[in-house]
Amino acid sequence: MKLLSLDTTTDACSVALMQDDALWSRYELAKMQQARFILPFIQTLLRDANMALRDLDAVAVTHGPGSLTGIRIGIGVAQAIAFAHDLPVIPISSLAVLAQRAFREKGAKNIVAAIDARMGQVYWGMYQTGVDNLVHACCEDALADPEDVKDQLQAYASLQAQWIGVGSGWQMYGDQLNAGKLLMTHQCDEFYPHAFDLLPLAKQRFLSGEVVAATHIEPLYLRNQVVDSSRR
Repeated sequence: MKLLSLDTTTDACSVALMQDDALWSRYELAKMQQARFILPFIQTLLRDANMALRDLDAVAVTHGPGSLTGIRIGIGVAQAIAFAHDLPVIPISSLAVLAQRAFREKGAKNIVAAIDARMGQVYWGMYQTGVDNLVHACCEDALADPEDVKDQLQAYASLQAQWIGVGSGWQMYGDQLNAGKLLMTHQCDEFYPHAFDLLPLAKQRFLSGEVVAATHIEPLYLRNQVVDSSRR
């Protein structure tokens, strides 16, 4: 199996490549410069793996939530590659990828992933690691004020020794999100989605047939959904 994965949804830019059991990745903090890094990263990994884009089975991309510009960059590159080489695309939530990274690096089984959404809000989701070592959503990803997230986390207070919070939302609003110390711990340093952690999630979806055509990728903006709901 040969998969290329892309993430440009936050302040980081990353690309990863899978060729059977071999893995390559590039990652860089590149605030507002994802467009500068992503194509050279892809070229470097393909050269290292002695592969061409036409050899791929699919392209995986984080389709949000996150920076609107970043989401568009990632989806645009994924679509261009998929169109040119008649490849399916696997869109995956950036929060799921963030949670998968928390499992890989921290061994976390229960994760509250939160990305700073600006305007005093966060994109957030709750994930649990299954026996397959992949994270699975406990609820739909959402956009909310930190206080509202804290209120929803109250239901998990009895499990405080098991949950970890990760992402730029915790870096920015950790005290508000964790008021009352609902979680055992949270990650305070820079912790963003990584395309390396997109690969195992994408592989599972590819094998399950959960792929879309390049024309059918839907950006996961979330803020638009909130605006649409308020107009009903």
